[in-house]
Amino acid sequence: FNKIDVYDKDLPKVGIVGEILVKYHFFANDNLIEKLEAEGIISGYSVKLNYKKLGFPVVAFVNLGLAPSRKPEFYPFICSHPNVLECSCVTGHYSMLIKVAFDSTENLDHFINRLQEFGTTETQIVFSTPQEPRGILVEELL
Repeated sequence: FNKIDVYDKDLPKVGIVGEILVKYHFFANDNLIEKLEAEGIISGYSVKLNYKKLGFPVVAFVNLGLAPSRKPEFYPFICSHPNVLECSCVTGHYSMLIKVAFDSTENLDHFINRLQEFGTTETQIVFSTPQEPRGILVEELL
């Protein structure tokens, strides 16, 4: 063992553990998850909800043109609205992309009317989702 070269450098933690051991040994999985959490690679956990079964069949993306000066009043509004699934600041003609779920198009319309107090909007209602949100497949990156 003394003849084996040792390199002192950080390696991807996911690539260090053997694939079979990680898949089938609880200790290796627990240890790996703890390491990934400690390094901030895993930042949280979520649950996939079926909005239709919860009574919110209308899913839509709303683009909003928001002047930067309006952000201080807009952010508290959008962060506290229960129908907002996510909101991203984006490039392009509009500055905000908002994903929402509502029980009816009428309530979506009320929400859009409220948004138009902040700027111009353009809305797309989702008919179907051929690819649900997913994470990056880490093993393909290594």
